[in-house]
Amino acid sequence: MNELATNGNVLNDIRKIIEEGRRQAYAAAGQIAIATYWNIGRRIVEEEQQGQERARYGTKLIANLAKQLTLEFGPGFSYRSLNEYRRFYLIFSNLEIMHARVHNLTWSHLRIIMREASPAS
Repeated sequence: MNELATNGNVLNDIRKIIEEGRRQAYAAAGQIAIATYWNIGRRIVEEEQQGQERARYGTKLIANLAKQLTLEFGPGFSYRSLNEYRRFYLIFSNLEIMHARVHNLTWSHLRIIMREASPAS
């Protein structure tokens, strides 16, 4: 086999390895982001409800958090985003079950599902 053909095979193999590694990294980062959003939603619900069965209404919790977090971390923590994270937690309150059922879905997929679902509270 000539050197050019051998190098071409090695090059193609390495390209495939890199592409697969990137795909796995993006998927892992996506799952970590989903877990982060779920935990943010859980914490917001815990604070809103403060041990009560239902949330107290009229609080400015999400608005205040959005202002502070957006300044520090950017637009992914806007008022709208924090409301989505809260809703995500309410709809999928058991993260382990949610991951077992929809482990291959992205945040975009989950947002589509949430449009159709009703939160538990």
